[in-house]
Amino acid sequence: MQRCVTAVGVAIVLAGCVEAAPEVLEGRVALGFAPGCRPAGALESVRVTALGDFAPREDAVEVLDGKPGAVRLDGLPSTSTAVSVLALAEGGSWRAGATAAYHYPEGAERALLLPLARSCPLGDPGATVEPGAVAVALPAGGAMVTGGLVDGLASRRSWYVAPGETLATVNAEGLADRRAGATISVVDGRVCVLGGVAGDAGPAHDTFEMFELGAKGPSAAERGSFCRGDAECVGRVDHGAVDLGRGRLLVVGGRAEAAGTPLDSAFVLDVRSGAVDTGIAPLPNARASAAVVRLDDGTVLVVGGAGTGGGATGTVYAYDELARSFDEALDADGDALGVAPRTSGVAVPLEGARFAWFAGDGSAADRRTVSVYTRLAPDAGVPVFRRTDLDGVLPVALAGARGVALGGSSLLVIGFDGSDARAFVVDVGAASARETEASRAAAMVLGLADGAVLEINADGASLRRESLAHPLDAPPSSYLPGGASDLAFDAEGHWDASGDTVVAKADGARALVPVLRFGRVRVEMDADAGAEL
Repeated sequence: MQRCVTAVGVAIVLAGCVEAAPEVLEGRVALGFAPGCRPAGALESVRVTALGDFAPREDAVEVLDGKPGAVRLDGLPSTSTAVSVLALAEGGSWRAGATAAYHYPEGAERALLLPLARSCPLGDPGATVEPGAVAVALPAGGAMVTGGLVDGLASRRSWYVAPGETLATVNAEGLADRRAGATISVVDGRVCVLGGVAGDAGPAHDTFEMFELGAKGPSAAERGSFCRGDAECVGRVDHGAVDLGRGRLLVVGGRAEAAGTPLDSAFVLDVRSGAVDTGIAPLPNARASAAVVRLDDGTVLVVGGAGTGGGATGTVYAYDELARSFDEALDADGDALGVAPRTSGVAVPLEGARFAWFAGDGSAADRRTVSVYTRLAPDAGVPVFRRTDLDGVLPVALAGARGVALGGSSLLVIGFDGSDARAFVVDVGAASARETEASRAAAMVLGLADGAVLEINADGASLRRESLAHPLDAPPSSYLPGGASDLAFDAEGHWDASGDTVVAKADGARALVPVLRFGRVRVEMDADAGAEL
């Protein structure tokens, strides 16, 4: 791709070129509001930014009333792939944003305007989750939710929220099997729902269901078994699953029946062919209900979970894809890496080969702490992590905490403070937190493809947008001078940002540039010892 910017500054400088202007055509974007989050009066201005592989172009459009509708754009580059919308009302005190995919010549998808840093209830009584339900964000936007327990019986219910919409759409086909405690993953551009149980007792399913993703939402495609006649194979519930790429899904641990003993086995399912690789070495210790996550450098981790005795564990296992085995991850001293053992522990991948760990149970001090794990020496065989505990970073001790990454070093954490829902945006690099609006304490929190966050519990669902950052945003000509506000630092005390430079104050310190795409990048460093880019 190409970016056209001027190269100035001293630290991280973006260089581009002069390119021909893209063909400019008429375009349209449909605007909508979330229930309960409309402005009191009419929209006063709407700024639409066309995004794509070209020098950014902005068109300001005056809207005469506050009704949702199609906004006509006089000039939109034909190579636009997305639009970003910023709307103002109430004298500028009401600021809302939206992003939407753009398809030429059809136009943009519906852009749902969400007031920044607010949580907007959708008002749809059908957009709820039951215990044991699972949900996944879809690659083209929106989310899909399936299963759950109702009065001891698992559900076949499946619903989704399309991009830009506030009402859930129920999949008429539903699930082929009643499922609770399953996993749901996007693999090879499709959705795979695997395992689970039919009720609060009984054996786990050894089946999986695939859903195609089309313009009208997810649709059932096929059903298969990962046992395929293997007499020693068992079903899975309370297991973990993660996409390995190239149509392969790693399935780890779990139980063979509801409330059964945790399993130590794992396998890889090829969703393209249905083939199952059972030659994966077992986990060092059996695990159920563990967090199985993949970091942005490809590291796959099995974090925490319940052990054979039923109690919470704090071990962290790393999957070696070449050796097809699991090893204990290590800390900076070469000892086994550990997280605080919590039954409700949450692992959230962060940019820069990091993950955050926090929990909604334990002591008050435990529930105010977020721990951050950063991978060191990425070329080493067994992953090594540096642990940074942000003691007391949350102003209150949250129960039932859930969270999602917001980009850079930011993390959204939602939970209960007594009977009240509270939400905080945690900057793990600055070891600080700011409170943001909470409309519900969510059982599930999903980061969506358009940058919004979906919050769901048994009473309903809400959408929020904390910022309008987009990977196709125009980069600044330089991240320095002018302050380091656009840089994300890995931990408090690791960097000193002043004047026109940033200085590393600790070995292994990391500074992250936002996920943007550049034509060319120039980085100037003055290193006393070693540095990596």
